[in-house]
Order: sequence, then structure tokens, then C-alpha cells
Amino acid sequence: MDEIPDTQNAPAEHPVDPVDRVLERARGRSDVWVFGSAQALQDAATAGGADSDGDQWDREERAALRRIPGLSTELEDVTEVEYRQLRLENVVLVGVHPQGEQENAENSLRELAALAETAGAVVLDGLLQRRP
Repeated sequence: MDEIPDTQNAPAEHPVDPVDRVLERARGRSDVWVFGSAQALQDAATAGGADSDGDQWDREERAALRRIPGLSTELEDVTEVEYRQLRLENVVLVGVHPQGEQENAENSLRELAALAETAGAVVLDGLLQRRP
């Protein structure tokens, strides 16, 4: 089996691309994993209902606010951008590709990682799955 690079203790001078790390790890193992069906972990009696996932409150609060054109300050705009960056800070990239298209999928995942970083996100990891 190939040696998998240790990125946890890698020196800061030679950063390892997360996508390369995932691809290297994937080359070392080619096992197929089949999982069973998912199980619900919450009792149906305590579930809030299908119409409420918590985002409705956030949407209602945003809808209640009205912005008056010309009065917004630069500070408010910066705060809004910083808030978005916090929400997009850490990401894991996932790609699916048909058999024989692994190289294209790897390139696509690298491009997506670069795009995510330009948007202010930190790419934690990536995963490629081959479609049967």
C-alpha cells in the first residue's frame, strides 16, 4: 500500500492541498462500503413538524426589516460581509463522477476548492465518489 502523507504534522513551509490529500488516501484503499438505510434519531412525538426547520425564524426576521436606500453605511455593509464569511468559513467538498472520468472529477474538485477559497471559505477536506 502507498504511503499516505501525514498532513497533521506537516511543516508549514510545504502546505498540502486538501484535495491532493484526499485523492492520495483514496488511491490507497479501493474498498466498497455499503451502508444500510438511515434511521430516525428523534421521536416523532417530539419532532417540531415538517414545516419548521428553524430557518423560518431567520427569514421572518429578515423580512421584517426594511432597508431605506441611501442610508446604509459602509460599516453595516462590512458587518454583513463578515457575517457571511463566518457562515462560509469551513467547507468539505464532495464530487461524484462516472467510471473513467476520475481525472476530470479531480480537476473539477480542485477548481471548486479554489473558488471556495476565493469566497472566503476554508476547505477542510474533499471526497470523490465513483458512480456505478
